[in-house]
Amino acid sequence: QLDVMTVNVGGRPENLPNWFEVFLALVTPSNDVLPVEAYYADAETGEQRDAQNAALMQGSEADAIAAALLNEGYDVGTALAIVSVGEDGAAAGMLEPGDLVTSVSGIPVDSTEGLPAAVAEASGGNLDDLQPVDVAVDRGGESKTFSITPRAGVVEGEERALLGVTVSTQHDFPIDVSIELGNVGGPSAGLIFALAVSDKLVDGDLTQGLHVAGTGTMSPDGTVGSIGGITQKLYAAVEVGADLFLAPADNCQDVIDGGIPGGIPVYAVSSLTEAEQVIQTVGEGADTTSLRTCESVLGS
Repeated sequence: QLDVMTVNVGGRPENLPNWFEVFLALVTPSNDVLPVEAYYADAETGEQRDAQNAALMQGSEADAIAAALLNEGYDVGTALAIVSVGEDGAAAGMLEPGDLVTSVSGIPVDSTEGLPAAVAEASGGNLDDLQPVDVAVDRGGESKTFSITPRAGVVEGEERALLGVTVSTQHDFPIDVSIELGNVGGPSAGLIFALAVSDKLVDGDLTQGLHVAGTGTMSPDGTVGSIGGITQKLYAAVEVGADLFLAPADNCQDVIDGGIPGGIPVYAVSSLTEAEQVIQTVGEGADTTSLRTCESVLGS
């Protein structure tokens, strides 16, 4: 069994939790209480965030399918498309839905995770003094470049340099793959999506009878990225009886700081291949001392 872990955020800018709800969350180890600014950008509504998370989920599914297919030797074409442009966003009046982003200040981008990373690097990394970036796009077969100054905003509880656009990865898949999941948004299910697709592509049972829980974004090249709410996801994994938890290596400090409930084995992974190796090793009952844990990643 492969379990996707997701986190519920109680409240939104137009409907904040009351003090009693806040108190209950404060005394519940599996909950966190954070200011609304940690989840919503200035003037952002819950409806806008829902739309953004839905688009991120679609991109996550596409990237995960691409990663699994590429990992198994299939050829996959990739492009990053603008889905929507915020009316008050940094890119308003310049980028348009349907534009295919090719690079940011010369940095090639072809994934939903690659774009914010490129924007962060090209804008200088100082959120109080962001520098203009050159966004190159393909618009109907014509190459165009726009100089855009990103604005600081919050995504998945993390402050980032943002263009104010929603993007989705477009892939040309050699076979038909569909993923169906309930009312869940955001990009953090990518790792489990990729493992689920790999399970269909390989001979035998990828999970080897294990109940695996995990989280992490997934890039088409198989790279596992960091996510938010990992403490809550660990509690959920223990609650559903998972045998092990796969955590992005970049989240290891969050894992240690939040504590590991129930003694569930937590393995740190940076790639789809590494995640599959963890499952194989544990499933075969082999020696796990060579597998990375968050303690070993942090050197403690």
